[in-house]
Amino acid sequence: MVRERAAAIQIVDQTSYDFAVSEFKAATGLEKRIKEYHEPMKRAAFNAHRAICDREADSLRDVQAAKNYYSRAIGGWDAEQRRKEEEERRRLEAEERQRQEEEALAEAAAVEAEGATEAEVMAVLEAPRAMPKVAPAPSYERASGLRTVTSYSAELVSLETLVKAAAANPKAYLAYLLPNTTVVNALARAQKEVFSVPGFKLKKTTTAGTTGR
Repeated sequence: MVRERAAAIQIVDQTSYDFAVSEFKAATGLEKRIKEYHEPMKRAAFNAHRAICDREADSLRDVQAAKNYYSRAIGGWDAEQRRKEEEERRRLEAEERQRQEEEALAEAAAVEAEGATEAEVMAVLEAPRAMPKVAPAPSYERASGLRTVTSYSAELVSLETLVKAAAANPKAYLAYLLPNTTVVNALARAQKEVFSVPGFKLKKTTTAGTTGR
């Protein structure tokens, strides 16, 4: 009801203005009484919640630290073993390609010795050969119920380079230049009407507030 009455207000003359001011002050007083009524309950609930969270944090601190140590150690070991396995897979694939090349050369030499034409010999050499799937043996036995996850993130190392790229290709890189709205808004509050930062415009919102009288 309070909200609907406020939404319907239209200030068109002194009477409607005085009515709006009266209602605004009444709403301000009601807001204060509601907050005062709930404040003790909120404070008690907050203190209880904070005490519980503090006890939980104390109990978890060492456990989570140990968990993080184990996680990083396991992840590092797993990544290194997977690197070795991938390296071994590439080695085995190279060996298989070498074997197939030698086999093709031997077949080509055989058909050439049997009187095959140059085109026929080239056909033997260039014939596609299926690469069998190469799967190196695992370098260790992976634990069940455990998985490793590789996380990726980016670190800005040269803002100047990014700015230049955004200037040269705005569609591709402009989205990566996020304004520091906290600093800009603080500057706007400090400078008010003389605020001037390239790319920004000053926004002003005028609202009413009570003076305590």
